[in-house]
Amino acid sequence: MKKNLLFFLPFVFLISLGIYYSSYPLLKEESKEEIIRSIEEFHNNDEEPEVTIHHIINDLSFGSSNRIILYETNNETTGYAYLDRNLFGRYKINYVTLGTSEFSYEHLETSEGPFFLFYGENKNNVEAVNLPISYNIEDENTTYKLEKMITLSKGKYFSSVSTLPEKVKDSFMDSNDFHNSNLAFFE
Repeated sequence: MKKNLLFFLPFVFLISLGIYYSSYPLLKEESKEEIIRSIEEFHNNDEEPEVTIHHIINDLSFGSSNRIILYETNNETTGYAYLDRNLFGRYKINYVTLGTSEFSYEHLETSEGPFFLFYGENKNNVEAVNLPISYNIEDENTTYKLEKMITLSKGKYFSSVSTLPEKVKDSFMDSNDFHNSNLAFFE
């Protein structure tokens, strides 16, 4: 009985690995065309109408295995794809999202800790903005504030990923606080 089990165990492992990777959307190559095709395929899986990516705005790597790809669609909507690197060095698309406002932000929870993503359109060519990030710590009912000055990249769009303290469970930004501390951004 043990001999049969030891004989079939590798086959079960290989079949499980095959099933896992057939449902695991991976980027097979690093070319911009392959990245765009993979994101569109992932995005259009259940979406109506279909999303077509015009170009990649920025490709940000952070931590040792995380990546954000900021893109613009053909109808001038910005969005991003959040990717993780697997054990074999290939990237998995975790999720994609679209935004229509001047700026957007997102709390990113990774295996290396929390991060804060901030991206958008720089209509007034502002060089830097102050991010008034609010966050909550695990097992505490207090909201803390973190002021972070970031430099915006030159061009139509910008993106930034900031490290947060280790035990942060949630982060957000009050749009009114952001407006009041960055009036030149909205002129």
